[in-house]
Amino acid sequence: MFRGKIEGINDLVNFECDDIRNVENEFHKAVDDYLDFCREVGKKPEKEYKGTFNVRINPELHKKLTIAAMINGDTLNTSVEKAIRQYVEENSVFES
Repeated sequence: MFRGKIEGINDLVNFECDDIRNVENEFHKAVDDYLDFCREVGKKPEKEYKGTFNVRINPELHKKLTIAAMINGDTLNTSVEKAIRQYVEENSVFES
């Protein structure tokens, strides 16, 4: 049995099939069903991101980041956001 779950949405949408050749088709059907459901109830089919999440890093890296942030006059959050923004801009499949 092959099972899938659609990530990046607030609702639970999953699908399953017993033949690997049907996985993509079942995925598309699950997405179509979900979009139909959203239209029926007047819901936007998109996950809302709050802008907060927990990150676990090596304690020594945490210390170095905190010191670098203080030296640059930034908060730890600002430094992390700058680093993430740079990473996403350099590695993103999304257009700016």
